[in-house]
Amino acid sequence: FGALRIVVIFAPIGQLVVSLFISAILQEQDLKNALDRRHNENKAFIQRAVQILGIPKELQRRVFSMHYFQKMSHDIEAFQILFDGKNLSSALSSALKVYLYQESVLSCKYLSGKDPNYIIEVVKILEDVVCLPGEYIARRGEIAHQMFFIARGTLSILVPDVHHDRDVQKAKALPHKLKLSDNFGEVALIQDCVRTAWIRADSYALLASLSRHHIEVIWRYFPDYKEELEKQVAETAKKDKQRNAKAMAQNRWKNMGGDKRKQLLHLGKQAEPAEAEAEGNPKADRLSVMAKAMAADDDEENNDLLASGDSAALAVESDANSKMLSEVLQRQSSLEGRLDAQNGQLQQILQFLTTFQKSQAEVLSPKRKLKKLKKPKAPAELPGEASVLPGVMEMEPGESMGSEVVQATAMDATDEV
Repeated sequence: FGALRIVVIFAPIGQLVVSLFISAILQEQDLKNALDRRHNENKAFIQRAVQILGIPKELQRRVFSMHYFQKMSHDIEAFQILFDGKNLSSALSSALKVYLYQESVLSCKYLSGKDPNYIIEVVKILEDVVCLPGEYIARRGEIAHQMFFIARGTLSILVPDVHHDRDVQKAKALPHKLKLSDNFGEVALIQDCVRTAWIRADSYALLASLSRHHIEVIWRYFPDYKEELEKQVAETAKKDKQRNAKAMAQNRWKNMGGDKRKQLLHLGKQAEPAEAEAEGNPKADRLSVMAKAMAADDDEENNDLLASGDSAALAVESDANSKMLSEVLQRQSSLEGRLDAQNGQLQQILQFLTTFQKSQAEVLSPKRKLKKLKKPKAPAELPGEASVLPGVMEMEPGESMGSEVVQATAMDATDEV
């Protein structure tokens, strides 16, 4: 009877303890799988949407790759809940963002040495952008409104070809890669513009974008930083124009015909000693720079191109040389015209010499006949000695005879006949 009483009393208590223990395990497991369950639900919705829209398999693969990367490395669902205004205070949210962007955004040159209050305001308005390998963050010609900071991954810069500036397949990839703490696109924060190059992700990349619409509100309270960025953009634009002028000059030189190219090289080489004789002569300086530019290897790659897609600093030559190269490009057409004019003058000189030789032969023929009648046996001419008319001076190679001398010689020869 006592044992039965114990069973009756403790059996419900034991069942209650076991049920609580089991429910705790189930609740913990449910919380652990809550995020996975939401991801699976989102994946199911995405899969249903791409099936209804008839998306190709290749695009479907990219969509699910993006979903998988966000799930494993950059969970948007979790971040939205974390940085929701209901869960964190403003100060705590700013502290978390400063910590997250410490090695990426805060280490870039743009924010180096800035006021901490300005940095915090900028960090608050940053938005994360996730990119897949092979995806283009910026395309040449598209309207630009944002500046980007790289927080993860590697990006390539593709500059357009001179003859096919809109074809990305023929664009040239620069050896310099954009990586952690680099930035590009700051021109978009200053003025309305379009992208001047392609930026392609070589791996899974995470970027922070800064919109012009948001930064303009902050610049009302920090106008000095806006002016600083404007000066930086102006200097970069100036260097970019110099680079473009140099590239156009080199391209026109490569496409020039062989004869004109040799003549320009000859003129450029002649300018080097002239530069030493006449120091400070602008023409000598320009021809000297032309000779140096034309003597460069045609296959040498130009590494002084855009370092950030559309506006990063350029490592160009000195301003004097760049200015001279620009002048060379502007005056190259006039040089070509002068060379053509010189060729025409040479043709005229050759025609005159040919005509003169024919007239000289006609004048000499009757004189030789008279000599043969008077002296049947004339002494043989010395080797290398040329027969010339009396009173006619021998000409140096390349020397032209004036019209008066030709007429006088012809009259003397006629008198003798």
